[in-house]
Amino acid sequence: MSQTYVLDISLISLGTYIALNLSVIMACFCMIFGFNPQDRIPPNKPVFSEVTFGTKLDEEAIEIFKGHSNTTTGKTIRYFADVEIQVGERITMNGQRRVVVTRRDSGPLRRDVSYV
Repeated sequence: MSQTYVLDISLISLGTYIALNLSVIMACFCMIFGFNPQDRIPPNKPVFSEVTFGTKLDEEAIEIFKGHSNTTTGKTIRYFADVEIQVGERITMNGQRRVVVTRRDSGPLRRDVSYV
């Protein structure tokens, strides 16, 4: 004679589980199909992804890109038309070399150096 395991689940637990899952699935469908996309304000998507990325750099670069994380392509072109930006290297206080985006003069980037 072999030992047999019986899984006994309460009908209340099973019904609650099914009801919760169905309510989540129904809520998803309501959110996907129930809202009109024209009623929402979409985020601006500039052609220049560098501007969006640049707003996530250190404080020096943040000043250059301030206010342009959610901008349009036209505003980006008008703003940066007269701005001179340089990419170079800086040595931090602990001796690591970093790539910096700045308006000031900085050391040139070198191929044989690994940057943080």
